[in-house]
Amino acid sequence: MYFVSNRTGNMDIYVAEVDLENNTVSNLRNIEWVNTPRDEINPVFNNDETAMYFASNGHIGFGGFDIFATTASEKYGDLIIPMDPVNLKCNLNTNHNELKMVPTENSFLILKEDIYGNRFLYSVTKLPEQSFLDVGIKFKTLNK
Repeated sequence: MYFVSNRTGNMDIYVAEVDLENNTVSNLRNIEWVNTPRDEINPVFNNDETAMYFASNGHIGFGGFDIFATTASEKYGDLIIPMDPVNLKCNLNTNHNELKMVPTENSFLILKEDIYGNRFLYSVTKLPEQSFLDVGIKFKTLNK
């Protein structure tokens, strides 16, 4: 299970093994390769668990929260520990807050917030030859 907690005073991403049958949690780990002294929020994996997407205002970005993807991971028992976050660039990230990205098979949804606190949901289509790390993505507003 991947979750966010403010147990260190800021929002960090953690991972833990959960045994639903015995109602126990083990191997709780702070994902230190992703977390910064500021906030990391909304971790989401792609369908094949090869990349984790999250929002951060602590990594170098364009301002506010930006969306990042991990490009590597290591195994710790049965857990996948994401590493090496990469900013998804300026056609996706802005000087406002990009709060969450949810990948689907050929696109993803992104939740943005402007300076007035208004939130917008966008659908971004991925061309067959593109990866989600490519620049040049065009946005389509779903609601305003």
